[in-house]
Amino acid sequence: MPALLIFKNMDSGKIKEIQKQLDAKKQTEYIRDRAESYFFRYTPAQVFTHMFSSLFKSLSFLPKRRPVHKTTNIGILIEGGMGDLLIDLNWLCYFHKKYLENNDFSITLGFNNVKMLEHFAPPFCSAFMDKKSFTKQAFDLEIKIIKCPQTEYADLRFLQERAPQLLEPVNKYLEIEQKYKTFLDMSALMDAVTNNIPEARCKRYRQPDIAGLFDIQERFILPVSIKNEKETLKKLGLSQPYITVAREVGFTTVLEGTKLWPMEHYRKLLSLIKKTYPELRIIETGCGRGERTGKADIDLTGKTELEELKAVMKNSVLHIDSEGGLVHLRHALNGGPSCVFFGPTSPELYAYSENINLSTEECPIRCDFCHKEWTKTCILGKDRTCMKSIKPEYAFERIKAVLDQI
Repeated sequence: MPALLIFKNMDSGKIKEIQKQLDAKKQTEYIRDRAESYFFRYTPAQVFTHMFSSLFKSLSFLPKRRPVHKTTNIGILIEGGMGDLLIDLNWLCYFHKKYLENNDFSITLGFNNVKMLEHFAPPFCSAFMDKKSFTKQAFDLEIKIIKCPQTEYADLRFLQERAPQLLEPVNKYLEIEQKYKTFLDMSALMDAVTNNIPEARCKRYRQPDIAGLFDIQERFILPVSIKNEKETLKKLGLSQPYITVAREVGFTTVLEGTKLWPMEHYRKLLSLIKKTYPELRIIETGCGRGERTGKADIDLTGKTELEELKAVMKNSVLHIDSEGGLVHLRHALNGGPSCVFFGPTSPELYAYSENINLSTEECPIRCDFCHKEWTKTCILGKDRTCMKSIKPEYAFERIKAVLDQI
């Protein structure tokens, strides 16, 4: 594939060549997905049998050119957690504004948690699917995104005829993928690309714009609505000012990961807050996995629906958490400041300017994605030195400076 693809000036032979490469990429993805699925479900002999069958199925799996249709069907597959979802949906709003307004199109979103997707997807999206269902669909343009968008498939002839404006992002994403393929194929090395393109030490919220097509700003343009906001606060008894606090890593297998501030630090900090600000109630939030602090006035962990959680997060005076999905949610809601503890992840990349972003230089390494088990074990073989070194007294003084102004 040439380093630079300018479809507009290409002859039909070159376009056919690129189309074949896109077809082969889609076919390879299908076979790889099947292999990953079979590996965990079957014996080696059964895997061989199923893979042999999948090779034949893959020949007819590729999206076929359908009868003439007017709607441009676009599929966007998003991978990762809540934070990734919100950042990538924000990118999609920029994509829609530049390329899809005033055009006949439909957008299908794929994500591992369809229920969560439905609560955050912008109104211009048409359908929602889990990843398994999504990979069985045929689209005129298919993009996969976690850190940065990649063109998984494109019907170039159709786009030329019906949506030529989409050739620009297809062109750019294919060019970048070709140039940085080795890095993008490995999650640890992917960060080396997304963190430094289009600029050195690129903020996480800007990383989906790896091709420099948009000017993504810190304030999200993703519209995150809340149903029955006032009713929810009344039902949960949140009529007076409150602080939210969370200590967990979402719906993962990790309960005590490297991103978590130590429990004893949480308890000390919350005791200091309760003593100094007795009028502020402390509300513990999250999905309910792991140990609770025991310092909350109300424990809502695992007890709220997503719409209720959005209302709780938006209206808190302050949110206290490690870097993660709820911090990104509060930012997307324009809910106000959070106190965020940074250890393996870097505040230089992940921090929002409205927050109290806490870290130390006790450990010189920001090890997120540097090794496979980075969320579970310290790369230096220590016990969360980066997090333990953020003392609760220091966190309290930083928080106090904010609370005293509210």
